[in-house]
Amino acid sequence: MMPILFGALAAISTAIGLVLTKSISSRMPVWQVVGPLFLINMFLVLPIIPFGPAWQIPTLQVFILHGASIFFLILGATCVFMLITRGLASGVSVGRAVSPMAVLIAAPVLLGFNESPLLVLGAVIVMIGALTPLRRGFEGLTAGKTLLILVTLGLSEGLVTVFSAMLSLRGIGLPEIYIVRTLVAGLFFTILFLPRELRLKDLGPLTLRALFVTGGYVFTILGVRDGDVIPVQSLWATAPIIVIFIEWLQNRQRPQPSVVIGSLVVAVGVLVLLSTAAS
Repeated sequence: MMPILFGALAAISTAIGLVLTKSISSRMPVWQVVGPLFLINMFLVLPIIPFGPAWQIPTLQVFILHGASIFFLILGATCVFMLITRGLASGVSVGRAVSPMAVLIAAPVLLGFNESPLLVLGAVIVMIGALTPLRRGFEGLTAGKTLLILVTLGLSEGLVTVFSAMLSLRGIGLPEIYIVRTLVAGLFFTILFLPRELRLKDLGPLTLRALFVTGGYVFTILGVRDGDVIPVQSLWATAPIIVIFIEWLQNRQRPQPSVVIGSLVVAVGVLVLLSTAAS
């Protein structure tokens, strides 16, 4: 029951966070905000350190898992901000929502699950069906580049979840998992894109966005900490539908058909495939 609750909360928080990301990207220097956003995310989690397990000197295996998680977190964030300035938040959310397909493909290898090759094939088909309608939905990008970025985004998001589960199964607590990766990612982007043009008044919108994004990641980690990746990711895949609804409330305009098709394909496909995998 708890993984289902955390999965639903992760979907809602992620959807709101992505809508706020779109708003920020239209009002502030886009790449300069990425580093501060990650660092704010980290500071928001610092107060829960006393409630997690004691930190220990990482073994080589844990160190590698942290490194892999950080790499794919940075890669996924790069994809998000490349797309969010060129299209709708709902379109970006479809790319993130195919991440359960990456989980379905990677979990058998990394978590030791046994899955049918047909499920892997089904995951590829769902990714193609969900992302192809979006191939011309981002200004200034060719269809090929758009699909490449969307696929990379989905795979990166899914692998971050899998590596979080692997760290949790090795006794690493939520605070350590989240703080380590957001600290390193925050420093990486801050050094690469110095936030020279940000002002003190920007801290409010950045913090609000960080609250929802941090909530999405924290609820995801809480849901998968016992290895329950599938139900969490199934519910997380409904985030695009939530984003479409929020955009409709904001603009009172019909959503783009391509985004609606992609959202429905990924939501139904993820539910069917992950339910089959669990049976």
